Amino acid sequence: MIELLGLAMPASPGQWLFRRLSARVETPELIAVVSQDREARLALLDAITGCRIPTEGRLWVNGSALTRLTQARFRSRVVEIDLEAPLVGHRSLLWNVQQGHDRRHRLWRGWRSRLSKRARRAAEHALARVALDRFADERVQALPPVVQSRARIAQALTAQPEILVLREVEHNRALSEAADVLAALRVLVSCDRLTVFVSIAEPILVQLFAQRVLDIVDGALRFNGPPSTTPVPSGVILSRPLAATG
Repeated sequence: MIELLGLAMPASPGQWLFRRLSARVETPELIAVVSQDREARLALLDAITGCRIPTEGRLWVNGSALTRLTQARFRSRVVEIDLEAPLVGHRSLLWNVQQGHDRRHRLWRGWRSRLSKRARRAAEHALARVALDRFADERVQALPPVVQSRARIAQALTAQPEILVLREVEHNRALSEAADVLAALRVLVSCDRLTVFVSIAEPILVQLFAQRVLDIVDGALRFNGPPSTTPVPSGVILSRPLAATG
């Protein structure tokens, strides 16, 4: 369970990106964080990942509250997917995904052999979870962008997260590529029971893939629910006609 209780993030002295924001997520879902204010939606993801502690309120994940003492633990349980992370083109897909596991253990040199086997198994399992196991031995430079994006999801999975977070899914990529990423994440929600938070700017992606929408308008949470029940007009980005997205 994830509980946001009266969260507040400042924009500048006397102004707020959002304030008194409260919501509860009781079951695994793909949750779209939307707002016309890009900084507001990113600030909410900062709080969920533990990158920033809200100025007011409290955030709970599975009974554990985010505080300065628990901040490091939060950042190990809530893992970000970096779709811009560099991949080594001349190495295999499996090798690249395995690095997501190995980076966390580089100082343990005496355990290198054991950890290498463990990392390989974790990488193989992660690739299977995003339907890429058949590409495991292929060189990354020969693979299309959609496969490389899924590989970065697999890298995040090797950390065994409780929650996944993805920022601005359509940034620097075609809508079709963003849609493929969201489709892979929906499978993880359904099959692995992971909760996923994604900030999204394009309404069509929200309507097609989100199971819950957190809609921030003028510093307040204006809507919390399935996208199909979003009020019309809502006064936010979701109120734009879907046809306008092309």
